[in-house]
Amino acid sequence: MSNEKSPGNREEKAPLSPFRLEVAGDFLLLVSITGFFCGGRRLAALALAAAAHELGHFAALLALGQLPSALRLDAAGLCLRCPPAEGDGQELLRTLAGPLAGLILAWLLPKDGPAFLSLCGAASLALSVLNLLPASCLDGGRLLHSLGNLLLGPLPAGRIAAILDWVCILVFAWLGIRGRWDWLLWCAWLLYHRLRG
Repeated sequence: MSNEKSPGNREEKAPLSPFRLEVAGDFLLLVSITGFFCGGRRLAALALAAAAHELGHFAALLALGQLPSALRLDAAGLCLRCPPAEGDGQELLRTLAGPLAGLILAWLLPKDGPAFLSLCGAASLALSVLNLLPASCLDGGRLLHSLGNLLLGPLPAGRIAAILDWVCILVFAWLGIRGRWDWLLWCAWLLYHRLRG
């Protein structure tokens, strides 16, 4: 929506658009598959870890004086829709805030306390570390793409991002074939992102 001009030729600020929650049907498929293979307790722990991750991104946006327009839940997981970053420093802060929030949650939760809290801490740590991998749909991939764009330009950065996507997919597939079937779920998730676009 563009700003309208008043008869006095002054610009008026457009009203803030309301925050939306967007839930796609394939999100329910993702939750069902994860719950089936991992169980209800692990699914709940993973949901808490994902919420902490997105709250980290949200806190960084607020600190920068920005507001997200939506939270989208789809087969990609949870994703905040936010305005474009104003420079590389903002992009770095906004991107790192999610994994950092997850690492802080993992550190705060007791390791030898109640079993569910320990499980939440482990899920938060795993999600934060996996999110820093160099796949373009993850925070680590966005960080590397921003750095590559800054140092090499958009075309080489895009090519490097595509290569790193396929490297991550092949590594996860190899780990899955070697006996850890849960890595095949990550492989399928990354492949879905790569083919989607």
